Amino acid sequence: MIKVEKISDPKYVDAVRHNLENSLYYPSLRLVLSRFEKFPLFLWGGAVREPVLKVIYPDLNNSEISDFDFIVDDSENKVVFENHLKDIKSVVLNRYGHPKWKIKKYLEIDIGLFSDANKLRRGEDADICIETVVEGADLDTSAIAYDIKNQCIYSYGAFEAYKKKEVDINYPEGNDPLAQMIRAILHAEKLGFRLGKKAVQLIQTKYSPELKKDIRYMLMYWQKQMKYDFLISSLEAIKGNRI
Repeated sequence: MIKVEKISDPKYVDAVRHNLENSLYYPSLRLVLSRFEKFPLFLWGGAVREPVLKVIYPDLNNSEISDFDFIVDDSENKVVFENHLKDIKSVVLNRYGHPKWKIKKYLEIDIGLFSDANKLRRGEDADICIETVVEGADLDTSAIAYDIKNQCIYSYGAFEAYKKKEVDINYPEGNDPLAQMIRAILHAEKLGFRLGKKAVQLIQTKYSPELKKDIRYMLMYWQKQMKYDFLISSLEAIKGNRI
């Protein structure tokens, strides 16, 4: 059974910290850090995953990370984003009420809350804590977070996925299987990994050509329209057991 691991190995922790602090975009990132310095703040997603992968696979392309996802621990104190970011005119709220700060065309910063992440992924009764946040990630390769203050990493099967070079779906019984299929395939392509067993089974069970229109709309919303042909060919190959 997978459990959340707390990892303090300096080679991984330092890689994530250095990637944050040495980023070309650190002046903007530091502004976010300063606005939430009274709250436990975590970095998660690609800005944690990519530095860790670089340690495991030193020959990977070391491109500059320009998408940073933060999540604020609001388990003890309520966070009202407008109070912290209202003077930054370029910050907008997404459909969940979370800030999205797109700086020119180079940098995007997204900020979420522990409580909302739990509601979206694990239900109203889930404990509000970092363990529940990483457990709730839809893909195992994304189930990783970095505690900025305490300088440690939380992983829910992410390290195992990296070492297997495999992307799998944590909750194939989730309420949006189409989005999970698309994200798993695109994520595997991005990392150069194969799909895991649960992802393949979900596609073979749920995919049908009738979903093509929905897929096109979803890719348009994500601004990934150019991936349509690749995605359809991948889905049909998996459905037909050709890979």
